[in-house]
Parts: sequence; C-alpha cells; structure tokens
Amino acid sequence: MMRLFCGFSPNCSFASRWTLKQAKNHLKRYTVVGLTDEFEATLQVLERLFPDMLKDATKNYRETGIGSDKYQTINRHEPLESTKKILKEQMSLEYEFYNFVLDKFHRLKKKLGVS
Repeated sequence: MMRLFCGFSPNCSFASRWTLKQAKNHLKRYTVVGLTDEFEATLQVLERLFPDMLKDATKNYRETGIGSDKYQTINRHEPLESTKKILKEQMSLEYEFYNFVLDKFHRLKKKLGVS
C-alpha cells in the first residue's frame, strides 16, 4: 500500500525510505484512511465525518451479516512464526507505513469518540 500512497514517481515503484517518506507526506492530505481489519470502526468514523451521506452505515452493515462468521474463511491456518518473521523483515517499510496509518486512524477515532 505504501507505494500506492507514494504517487506516480518512478521512485515510488519500489520500497525505499524515500517511498515511505513520500507516502507518509501524501497521507496527510486524506481526511480518513480506514482499515479493513477495523472495518466497523471505519464505518463509524465515516458516519461521524459525513453524516448526511453515510447515515446508518454501521447499522446497515450489521444487519447484512457481512461481518459475521458465515463469511469467514473455513479451515484458515495461521502462518508459521518463522514465515511471519521473514515477511516482517522483508516488508519492514510496509509494516512501518501500516503502523503509521494505524496510529493516525486510532487518533482520529479517539478525537471523534469512536470506540
């Protein structure tokens, strides 16, 4: 995701400290960047920010059952710890960017009173 937020410069096509810096700078232009792993909270934030457009979005989401267990992957297995370690090392800049986005999102949630 970092490279998408970086922009269209040829330098954005590969992960680097420069790419990370650009992505973080560009992220400041967005009112909100939601998280799929906190989808319901993302809806709540969007409802607070844009009440005329997204009234009852969270309620409607809950009523559809999309977030329920019936839509979860069956027989999902966690990756091995050794695999996670390798990925975290090879994707360290992506992890840093994700944590930056996560922190920004949590601060916004707190500011808006979303739990």
